[in-house]
Amino acid sequence: MLLSVLTAVVVLAAALVVHARADARERERLGSLAGQPFVVAPLDGPPRVSWTAGMDHLDRLAARVGAVLVSIRTAAYQRADVVAVDVTDGSERWRVEALASIETDAPDDADVLPLSGTCVAHPVTPDAVACLATDAAGYQDGERWQRLPATVARLLVLDSRDGRVLADLTEALPRPLPENLTTVGDDLAVWSATDDVLRVRALTTEGGAVWERTLEAPATEGASAWVAPLDERTAAFLTPQAVHLVGLDGTDLRVEPLAPTERALPTTTGQVVIVPSWSAYGLDDRGATPARDGVRVVTTDGVADLAGELVTTTADDSAPGLLLTVVDERRTLQAWDDDGTRSWTWHPDGIASWLADSRTTTTVLDGRVHVAGPALVVTLDARTGRELWRSRALGTGPVMTDGRLLLGIADPTTSDAAGPELVALRRDDGTVAWRAPLPADTEQLLVEGRLLLAVESPVDGPPWWHVLASGG
Repeated sequence: MLLSVLTAVVVLAAALVVHARADARERERLGSLAGQPFVVAPLDGPPRVSWTAGMDHLDRLAARVGAVLVSIRTAAYQRADVVAVDVTDGSERWRVEALASIETDAPDDADVLPLSGTCVAHPVTPDAVACLATDAAGYQDGERWQRLPATVARLLVLDSRDGRVLADLTEALPRPLPENLTTVGDDLAVWSATDDVLRVRALTTEGGAVWERTLEAPATEGASAWVAPLDERTAAFLTPQAVHLVGLDGTDLRVEPLAPTERALPTTTGQVVIVPSWSAYGLDDRGATPARDGVRVVTTDGVADLAGELVTTTADDSAPGLLLTVVDERRTLQAWDDDGTRSWTWHPDGIASWLADSRTTTTVLDGRVHVAGPALVVTLDARTGRELWRSRALGTGPVMTDGRLLLGIADPTTSDAAGPELVALRRDDGTVAWRAPLPADTEQLLVEGRLLLAVESPVDGPPWWHVLASGG
């Protein structure tokens, strides 16, 4: 009897250890997804509307830092403030004046769009946010978009909890004034693309200049210069003429020229992909549309050419280097490694038009490729391409995720609800975990600052953003 009891205790203890290790791995996995822009905070069950905001209250360019969303707002284009919104109830947590007054040289009758600046989570200081406020703006002049470069700017580092100014780095800004802010490694990087020149300056937390780059970047129709971090050690300087992959010291690790018919797209996985530009899709001399095939992948290790048309994908880091293209009339899905090695193919037999639909989106999560189109989700193994499951529970629109479940708007033909409905699918087998009602005129779902937003567009009024959270 005693032996049986001891055996049971040992078995139970072993089971608890295995369970604890599994829980730890799951927490680590979910923690690694927290920085992905398409992943919302974990939902404990069917969510309810937690709070509602108009488009003027919840800025989609906000930076999520701790429990607040921080962005720069202009008041009737008279001043610019840094504003923090509480993610739990939408209340304004604090407001700090960034620019006391703003003026513009736009015509009096112009509908001016203020390009008021950017906020980012501070790369080094916990609970801190960095914000660059400017008076840059733009307006439509007939068929032409006119840019008004910044004439005043201010760079602040603030405590996200109470708005206290930790540092004013305005004196460290270069001239001409920058209009954008990002991060490169542990440094803040301010940049602008004006007068056909891309100018980038990296700053320490104290405002010291770490490095500075100036690149010729003549603008072309539909293309402009851009700066984007690729991973923890690499950033991309994109101009209409070339891709520059740079290291933490601002020097080039690789430069890849662009043809006039090409455009570059940054990723967050250390890659830049080069695809045909929009102008390349126009009719040629014979009145035919040129093929959209051809993808070039640029990494610090080299350049690889891939066959087919790029499938734009949002992805976590569970399938490093994975890229997808469509390679023939059957809309065959081809997977590639970033060195140009073919990995696997998947033939969408009988549903090629579904894969070709412009509303179909692709998400890589936890080693699986989820292809979501009108009234169908197909999930493949990211390593082998083997089809794992299909579901017809979701309708049109991108798939969201909390890291554990796939989230989307229900297909009305498979839903018994009277109005729009949120559906959660288990990522392992595609079965429905739960359903929840959505506001009556919900048209799409968005993710902003790890918040799940239901976008309601009433016929007789402005759009509303409803924040969905467990517990209501």
